[in-house]
Amino acid sequence: MFYKRMTKRFVLATLALLLCSASVSASDGDQQDGKNSERAVGAVEGGVQLGICESLDGYGAGLNVGAEVRYNLKGAPVDVGLLADANIFFGSPLSHNVKFSAVGDYNFNQVKWCSQFVGCGVGIGSYSKSIFDFEGGGEDDKIYSTCFISPRVGLEMFKFLRLTCTLDVPLSDFSFTSFSVSVGVCVGGKNKKSKR
Repeated sequence: MFYKRMTKRFVLATLALLLCSASVSASDGDQQDGKNSERAVGAVEGGVQLGICESLDGYGAGLNVGAEVRYNLKGAPVDVGLLADANIFFGSPLSHNVKFSAVGDYNFNQVKWCSQFVGCGVGIGSYSKSIFDFEGGGEDDKIYSTCFISPRVGLEMFKFLRLTCTLDVPLSDFSFTSFSVSVGVCVGGKNKKSKR
């Protein structure tokens, strides 16, 4: 079953990210000193993302698109920001969700070429089933709104390429839980040159 295969791949991808985080941390002994209050990277960064998504409620697989802007806190490997994204599921019926959320991440090895992050988003979203039904069932186009939480984990490579695994969990009776794996391109947030 496609759902089971995708769920397994999601779990394996998450484990791979965690293993990568542990191996990079172990091999790099020159971690940042926590004593300075300077920002290790640029203050503001942002980007766009494109990936695949899978509904855990039977609406099929599809595409994820989004845009995000983040602010890197001073003196801590933490960023906060805003994310707008959408999932389009090509099941029967065709369905989609659109979400706006506040996000925050904790970054590991932030100044390295490959850094890892774990975080969460909290926001609001709208979910709907389209009137277009690939099997001809005449679904209505009712829109549901709900709050949701979105835990996520990922990698940022070369300061411009970002791989993110996200689980979207709505906090309502109308369940539209989904997960996505996306690749993003970032601008800003590069390492700051140390002052001598």
